[in-house]
Amino acid sequence: MLKKLSKFITKKVSYPARGRLIHSVRDEHGLIQVIDTDTTRSLYFDSPVEQSRLFFQAPMTLAFEYQQCMLDLLDEFAQKHAVERTLMLGLGGGLLTNHLHCFWPKAQHHVVELREAVIEAAKTYFYMTEDPTIFVHHRDALDFIDESVQNDDRYSAVLVDLYDGDAMPDVFCDETFLLQLKSLKHKNCLLLFNLWASSPDSTLAIIKFWEKQSEYKIRIVRTKSTGNVILGIL
Repeated sequence: MLKKLSKFITKKVSYPARGRLIHSVRDEHGLIQVIDTDTTRSLYFDSPVEQSRLFFQAPMTLAFEYQQCMLDLLDEFAQKHAVERTLMLGLGGGLLTNHLHCFWPKAQHHVVELREAVIEAAKTYFYMTEDPTIFVHHRDALDFIDESVQNDDRYSAVLVDLYDGDAMPDVFCDETFLLQLKSLKHKNCLLLFNLWASSPDSTLAIIKFWEKQSEYKIRIVRTKSTGNVILGIL
């Protein structure tokens, strides 16, 4: 599997041109910008990589193929297992969280986001659903996962989408963090990772780690429109 992916993940990903800047703020982690075109609103983190995109005329349309892939894999999982409590690491514009709530409105949906300015942007500019079943945690994902393991918290699914402006931070590709996720995973829990073609070292390291865990079923979905690689562990 790794040999098949090695060539694929060296591909470059292209990004859309920018439009009108409507919001800009800098925190201790860098720049956050919200940019409008005539038909869309997009979120950027200090780079040309588009983090989230909202269609004005179709706000419940997922813009990125990787989001739809993650949602499809979770929906497939839900055909056999109850979805009662989800955890997403990384908020972005909150659009995938909206879909999780739409698909499973009675479930609890927990989202962990390090940057308060990102949470505010999701609420103000991307209309993230605010509902009693949605819990947004302004926390470091490492600390949150460590605490969840200590508390023996249970989730039906854990979605990992942790990126700064350029790549997934090294700490989330490290075996220490992956072992924590393994400790958090129970029998009927689906783990989903959004991995990037433009970060081949971290992508292959994460895939290799989970392929060594022989007790799990591994599924890899390669997107057609971008270089995203979705890794599912059940």
